[in-house]
Amino acid sequence: MEVIYGENVDIKSIFYDKESDLKSCFVEITDSCNFRCSHCYIPHQHRKIISFSMFKRVIDQLAELGCQNLLITGGEPFIHPDFCEMYSYAYNKIKFISINTNMSLLNDNILNLFLTKKPYSIEVSLYGYDEKSYYEFTNVCNMYEKVLNNIEIIKKNDIPILLKIPLTTLSIKYIDKIIEFANSRCLFLKFEYVIFPQLDHLTERCNNTRLMPKQIINFLSKNIVTINFCYN
Repeated sequence: MEVIYGENVDIKSIFYDKESDLKSCFVEITDSCNFRCSHCYIPHQHRKIISFSMFKRVIDQLAELGCQNLLITGGEPFIHPDFCEMYSYAYNKIKFISINTNMSLLNDNILNLFLTKKPYSIEVSLYGYDEKSYYEFTNVCNMYEKVLNNIEIIKKNDIPILLKIPLTTLSIKYIDKIIEFANSRCLFLKFEYVIFPQLDHLTERCNNTRLMPKQIINFLSKNIVTINFCYN
């Protein structure tokens, strides 16, 4: 289940099946991001966030419905001014909390929060293997070393981390080098091959960074050992 924007969300009336509990959910707390990735489905001009008060209402409803797994995502969730408060509130209500981030905005406040309230996992989208490839993918300079250093900080502090590698027409060219990077650091991998259509106001347009189905199948069939090693 996905919860997005709007100040009057009533999860019970929309999604609740009275015969079963809600097990998992992800909440987009913002669609803002400091990267400008060509594959992203959110238009770069979007600058929306949900309020802390609305977030608390959503979390309260999720907890009441028995939700066990929550993924906090965006956009880039660390960019939200109330991220630490939101995470702490959810941590006290939901059993397993994960974060989906590009890992470029980790700071001491967020790290200290994770050290005292350890997340179930931090899912890091990895977009390249050096500064050049990172720039080609994110359209932002000088991010690779920053992301790499933050990954090492998280790993050193024994906070669970999962690398997510989007399979696109660009990343597929150097995907082997990214896999080598992950394996050299004993990090779990997950391949992201679902690339959503890009949103343009109220319309959707084709995402030309998508691989063709045959390309995806061909890649996955050649990387079965890596896939078996992946965290799911």
